[in-house]
Amino acid sequence: MAVRLLLASVLVGSVSAQFPRACAHADALKSQTCCPVWERDGSACGEKSGRGSCQSPAGAQAPRYSGRDFRMAWPSTFYRRLCFCKGPFSGFDCGECQEGRWGPQCRRRHLTVRRGLHEMSRAEQRRFVERLVLAKSTVSRRYVILVSRNTSDAGSAKFRNASVYDVCTWVQYMAAKPIRTKEEPNFAHMGPAFAVWHRRYLLFFEREMRHLTGDQEFFLPYWNWTLSPTCDICTDGLMGRNGPSGALLPPSPFANWELLGRGSEEGVSAAVTVIPPPLQTLCTYDGGDEDNFHLLCPGPTAGKTLLTRNPGGDRRAARLPPASDIWKCLQLRRFDSFPFNQYAPFSFRNSIEGFKDASHPGRQMISLHNQVHLYLNGTISQVPVASNDPIFMIHHAFIDKILEDFLRADSRRLEMYPTHQRVSHGHRPNDYMVPFLPLVRNIDYFTYTINFAYTYTNAAYTEEDKFSSAANLDLIPRWRPFYQEWFLKYGVSRAFGGKLGRGLAGRCGGCSPPAAPLTRRRTRGDPGPGPQLPAAIASQ
Repeated sequence: MAVRLLLASVLVGSVSAQFPRACAHADALKSQTCCPVWERDGSACGEKSGRGSCQSPAGAQAPRYSGRDFRMAWPSTFYRRLCFCKGPFSGFDCGECQEGRWGPQCRRRHLTVRRGLHEMSRAEQRRFVERLVLAKSTVSRRYVILVSRNTSDAGSAKFRNASVYDVCTWVQYMAAKPIRTKEEPNFAHMGPAFAVWHRRYLLFFEREMRHLTGDQEFFLPYWNWTLSPTCDICTDGLMGRNGPSGALLPPSPFANWELLGRGSEEGVSAAVTVIPPPLQTLCTYDGGDEDNFHLLCPGPTAGKTLLTRNPGGDRRAARLPPASDIWKCLQLRRFDSFPFNQYAPFSFRNSIEGFKDASHPGRQMISLHNQVHLYLNGTISQVPVASNDPIFMIHHAFIDKILEDFLRADSRRLEMYPTHQRVSHGHRPNDYMVPFLPLVRNIDYFTYTINFAYTYTNAAYTEEDKFSSAANLDLIPRWRPFYQEWFLKYGVSRAFGGKLGRGLAGRCGGCSPPAAPLTRRRTRGDPGPGPQLPAAIASQ
C-alpha cells in the first residue's frame, strides 16, 4: 500500500484533526480504523478510563454522485471505526474536553465571550493579528492534510504538513469545493447547513488557536461590517491595505505571509515514506477538474500564493451591507424554505447567506454574507479558498452572531431545521459534517451558542444561566438583537440611513433607550421573556 506522508517537521504524539497523525499511516487506512491510544491509560480512546470507545458510526451517509468524491460517504472511504467519546470528553483519542470545559477530568467550565473587533483596544487588536501570523508560520503538530489527486482509493492517499492556519483553510476548501457544478449546493453553502457548518468551523479554528497559543481565553472577534460602507479594517494596523494591483502592502504582515521552509525529518516512522519539498500555501482555485483535490501550489508564484483584495472593485457589490438589511432579514419567520437551496424564498438562511434581497426575500439578489465576500473582491471572493484571507474568520463570526439573534427571538425556531426530502445531501439534519472528525451532525449545532460555552457581547445571560442544560434553555433571558444594539448606540437615523432612517427617527422622536432591555413581542404560545436581568448585565 503506497501511503505517503509529506513531512516538514518532527512527528509528535498529540493528535486531533480531520486527519490526525496517528491515523495517517498505512495500518490505520488498511484497517479503516482511527482509534488512537490515549497515552495516559494506554487504551484506545481512553476506554479503560471511561472516556470513550472505538465504534462504527451509525447511519453513515452513502455516496450519491461520484465514487471518486470521498466526501459523499464521509468518513467511510478512510475510516469505518472511530473514537466515540462519553460525557464531557472529546477528541480523536477522547483525550480532550468538550467546548467550554477543561481540567484533567473536564470538570471545570468556562464561558467564552466573543467581542467585536471594533470593541477591542489597539493592543488587543495587535495581539490578535500577531496570533494569526503565528498560526500561518507554525506547522500544525496535530494535523496533516490530504493532497491526493486520486481520492477514490484510500490506499494511495498522500498527506503532508501544513501550518495551523492552512489546515483551517484546507478544511473550508474540502467542504466548499463543488460536488458536481458551482451552481449546486456544496457541503457548506446553498443549503440549510450553511449556518451550522460555519458555526462548527469557527469553533474548530478557536480550539486550534488555543492549542497553538496555550491561551484558553483566546476568542475569535467578529467584524461588524455595518459600521462603515467601506472596509474600515483594511488598514496597516489591522487586516492590511491593498495597492492598485490588489496585492496587500507592507507593513501589513498579511502582505507576504511567510512560507515555511524544509524542516527536520527526525523521528519519522519507518513505515512512512518522506517526501521533502518545502511547504507551500494553498493555491487560488481555478475551477477546473472537480475531482482533483490536489490544491497545493507548485511554487510561490505571483498571483497564486499572495492574498489579494480590491474593496468595492466588483460592480455587483460597491459597498458593504447596511444595518437595515440585517434588520429586515431578522423579520423573516422561517429558517429555511423549499427548495432549500439558493432559490429558497422568504428564508432567513438564504437571505443571510446572500442569495435573496433582504428587502424583498422572494427576489434573487446579492446581499449580506455574499455581498461582503464580493465587495472585498479578491481571494476571499473565490468560495473554496476564501478562508485564505483572515477576514473570512471575523466576517463569519458576525454571521454567526446574527444567526444567534434569529434563534433567540423565538425558542420554537430550534425545531425549524428542515427535514424535507428535497434537502441536499450533506445538508440534511443527520448528515455528518464534512470533513470534521470527531463526527458531528448538522442538527447538533442548530442550537444556542451557550451549549458550546460561548456567547457574544451584550448577550443577556445571568451567571446561573451560563451552563444551563438544553432542557432549561427557555429560562435564559432573550437578548437584544443586533439591530437594536446598534440602534440604541447610534440612533435610528444613522443605523438605517437614508429616507428609511430619517422616517423612523421622526416617528419615534429621537428614540431614547428604554429603561429595561428590549424584548420581542409575545405571540400566541410564546412563553414570554425570561427573568429580569441584573442591573450590571442590563446596562451593557
